[in-house]
Amino acid sequence: MAQDVHQVTWSEDVHLSGQTRSILSTISKWTKFLSIVGFIMLTISVLLILSAGTLITSVNRYMQVEGFYPYNPGTFEWTYAIMYLIVIAIYFIPVYYLYKFSVRIKEALATNNDVTLTEAFKYLNSHYTWFGILTIIGLIIFAIALLFMIVAFTTYM
Repeated sequence: MAQDVHQVTWSEDVHLSGQTRSILSTISKWTKFLSIVGFIMLTISVLLILSAGTLITSVNRYMQVEGFYPYNPGTFEWTYAIMYLIVIAIYFIPVYYLYKFSVRIKEALATNNDVTLTEAFKYLNSHYTWFGILTIIGLIIFAIALLFMIVAFTTYM
């Protein structure tokens, strides 16, 4: 019976072929690019949120002074800005892990250091764990919102 070519045997010594090293090098470049784009988008988001908070607060004060609103509609008054900033901070963590992976994998390939390679993959594991948890939370929120919509629809029909 022929031996399966794709069978993997585990040992403490893992040696990377030239093709594997090339693939990991390409992955390092792409993950660094994606993480830097992520950092830029997060920075732009923070600036937009702070600008929007300032603008909406100023417009609400102007509208109140001019008598357009008999009440204070300015619930935005930084409440939503703080909520968005918390979401941005939560999203920062997986982007940071992706960046650390790209730096560590590049370093591991350059130095042939197994410890650094393991550390790189720990960062990648943390990155995907974060996104997995965020996906589960998003699905739960979606399910709860769907449940409320179904209840509201059946109640008012």
